[in-house]
Amino acid sequence: MGHGLTFAVAKESTPTGVAHLSCHGEPAELDQPHEKSCNPYKGDTSCRTVLPVLCISEASASEPPGVKSHFYQGWTGATLAATQPVMGAVLDSLGTASARCSKELGPGWRMAEFHDGKGGWGLQGKAGSGLGAQARCWVHINDQRGNCWDSGS
Repeated sequence: MGHGLTFAVAKESTPTGVAHLSCHGEPAELDQPHEKSCNPYKGDTSCRTVLPVLCISEASASEPPGVKSHFYQGWTGATLAATQPVMGAVLDSLGTASARCSKELGPGWRMAEFHDGKGGWGLQGKAGSGLGAQARCWVHINDQRGNCWDSGS
């Protein structure tokens, strides 16, 4: 069984109501890290692991005061939330993962993507439900093979 890509709540403080998730978030334990961080190239967490899916509901919310946004932790303008935990192996396609977001959070929700914060490695948005500091979340990447549904990941 392969590995999938994960983000976690970032250590940096954020304003109230803002979620900042990152490759470098906590907890930082990874099965297959890349340079001591998440691994968008091959996935970083065994697909046997049970984690929430990080979901995004696109919008155009203005960046609130106090947000430290830059290329590697961009402001999405969206709301970020998490599903109930699921074994990564169940996420056999982006469609399956996004359907889980829609089913649990409502229409317009999809699985968050590595580059949703513009440059990758981190993203910020309005904090939605299910985001706790206790676990990493599954995210996908659209230009590498770091997803549970990629063969050989």
